[in-house]
Amino acid sequence: MNDLTCTKQFKRDAVTLILTKLDAAETPSDFLAQVGELSVDPDWLLDRDSIDFEEPLSADRPDSANAEILFEAVGQIDRVNAALPGLWTYMAFNTCLQYMTDRWPLDGVRNWKNRAKQRWILPATPSRGRLIRHGVARLWWAAELTYDGALNHALSKASDDQYAYTKWVFAVENRLLQLFDRSVGENSDVMWAVMDSMQRGDDTGSSNAIADMGRDVLLEMSTRQLGLLNRAELAAVIDSIREESVGSGSAAS
Repeated sequence: MNDLTCTKQFKRDAVTLILTKLDAAETPSDFLAQVGELSVDPDWLLDRDSIDFEEPLSADRPDSANAEILFEAVGQIDRVNAALPGLWTYMAFNTCLQYMTDRWPLDGVRNWKNRAKQRWILPATPSRGRLIRHGVARLWWAAELTYDGALNHALSKASDDQYAYTKWVFAVENRLLQLFDRSVGENSDVMWAVMDSMQRGDDTGSSNAIADMGRDVLLEMSTRQLGLLNRAELAAVIDSIREESVGSGSAAS
């Protein structure tokens, strides 16, 4: 198995079959063996343009670094196609199998079938939350949503790093989920304003602060079309929300 090149992906029906096999499997090794058989059966595969990695993903490096490696290999593909389950599920069981086995192991896990569903397999029409939980898809989506190729944002400029926000979003547990598993992540302008505001605040690093911020921005979005504001106006509104969210959280604690 080549962990540097991917030229196939599962058909949609294959992903459905994998879920069926998971339900019937008695052990992780039995399940992986069955998916391995599907992975070489042309009836369940589609050919695709080659994805070539400079180096394999590794659980020994930060996920932000893996996200950069994956994003450079896959590229900025259309987001509709990037939400389809065939590519990411295939890569989890094939090209990135060693990474997945090390990072999200199934052996020795009490509820291993649930982990397989959450981290290894995407459903036919995955939600935003499923995409950013899947072991491989989450890496690409995190980079896609935070890549600043033109260095337009403060953190990228300061570090001269197009992936500065990718590193930032992986730096705190649940930051990725709190930012992108909410409607905040559906509007690019709002999302960038939130990220810029949060990385400026020294007191917005904890998961609780991130959750509070995301909640309060959603409340504001329910009454105002923040996406229609210009960049300066939006930044001012988001900064105000952050100051109130963090202030009220500190008072409560």
